[in-house]
Amino acid sequence: MRASGQFRTDTVRETLRITRLWSTASEAILDQAAERAEIRRYDDGELLIRQGDRCEATHVVIEGRVEVRVLAEDGEETTLCSLGERESIGEMSLLTGEPASANVVAVGKVATLAIRDEDFTEVVSSDPELLRQVLRLLSTRLSQSDVTVGVAEGKQANLARL
Repeated sequence: MRASGQFRTDTVRETLRITRLWSTASEAILDQAAERAEIRRYDDGELLIRQGDRCEATHVVIEGRVEVRVLAEDGEETTLCSLGERESIGEMSLLTGEPASANVVAVGKVATLAIRDEDFTEVVSSDPELLRQVLRLLSTRLSQSDVTVGVAEGKQANLARL
């Protein structure tokens, strides 16, 4: 649901400004992103992003929480992390063009600001500092995921021994 008007653009710009992903963006870049953002709403258990699918938008959570979950080949699902308001999701898949590496699931009612793939790519590629910020965020997430997956694999190995 796309709203219009200066009030809406100002509100979305201010929301984006306080997120880790968009915190280094200039006013012009924030305006571009705000004009392209749309509000999406999800119910408890609904998938925002499906593992293995091409991601069609990046999201900033503006209300509620989501869980990032990986489905193993044996069907076992592992929760990598829980993300709340002002956190962004989906940008890694958009930047790499690879399918999403995890499911992102709404925990309770969730609202996001979604920016479509083409719009996100256009905005990010026009601002080198924002691109660096995206890379820093992705690097941090990858490190955290590696640790979480390692812990989960250790637990699985321990269970297998029982």
